[in-house]
Amino acid sequence: MPNPTPNPPCPACGGTTTTHGATKAGSQRYRCLVCRKTFTLEPKKTGRPPFGERAMTQKERDAKRGAEERAVRSARAVEFNRKKRRKQVVKVWITKYALTKGIQEAEAETWANHKGMVSVPKWGALATFHGEGREWHRTRESALKRAEEMRLRRIASLEKQLDKLRALRFE
Repeated sequence: MPNPTPNPPCPACGGTTTTHGATKAGSQRYRCLVCRKTFTLEPKKTGRPPFGERAMTQKERDAKRGAEERAVRSARAVEFNRKKRRKQVVKVWITKYALTKGIQEAEAETWANHKGMVSVPKWGALATFHGEGREWHRTRESALKRAEEMRLRRIASLEKQLDKLRALRFE
């Protein structure tokens, strides 16, 4: 039985065409018998991305959604920490370098969420001291006491080394 509707002429050369299957979306494809080109008159839209791009898999969509959720949680945590961090400026005595530079007095910032830790902004970004009573002190008296302990411990260590050197004999 002959085709009730005639095939359209080729848009490239005007030649005779024949049907040539269908697109994935279901549109009729034609092929020119003269120039051998294929074409579609009324292409139907699909949910597919343009040529050269590919659709995301379910796994990729889940990963993207998870990343977005993690970013929101992270932003909330940063905001929480920003509110939680309350600076307090205090006068401290630094004994970390007492045996080389002496006891140093400084204005330092303490943080509410990091107990026992202070930072001295005027000394630079790396001027952070851990351990109240070891590296830094709130009173001059406790700093002097700690520095004296450090001095006596160092003297004992040096005396021990001297004893080893005195006992050493070369023959």
